[in-house]
Amino acid sequence: MAEPVNKRLAQRQPVLKVAKIMFNGSVVDSLVLDISDSGIRVSTETFVPLPVDVTIELRTGGTWAAQRRWQRGTETGFAFTQFAGLHAEGAAAASSLYDQLRQTSVREVTAKLAAARYFDHRELKLATEAMQTAMDTLESLLRVASGR
Repeated sequence: MAEPVNKRLAQRQPVLKVAKIMFNGSVVDSLVLDISDSGIRVSTETFVPLPVDVTIELRTGGTWAAQRRWQRGTETGFAFTQFAGLHAEGAAAASSLYDQLRQTSVREVTAKLAAARYFDHRELKLATEAMQTAMDTLESLLRVASGR
């Protein structure tokens, strides 16, 4: 027998998280069963006919615009269409982390390593450059997430 074709855009990660599905002024509590970069599978306590376009908010902070792709009983699969931001608590936490990141001495350490020519150590140079790139990316993402 042939293996079923996997049409997913990204690998699913099994999780158990609480989420809210919001549409037309309604809110439906749900349990996230798995999530990927491109979508989410949720379960509701009872069958609720869900519209195509919804907003999904995870308790941990992220909110996405999403489209229903399928619904079978109490389980529904959604594709994320756009990251809509963080709810107030998540944005406040991101803002605090952004401030903490700006106060770290990572930039100072990387500048000193560069001044020391990375002690002529190729792997140390590559690791330092990767760390600086990661810090710049993290700082940028936290700045956007916090609404700054």
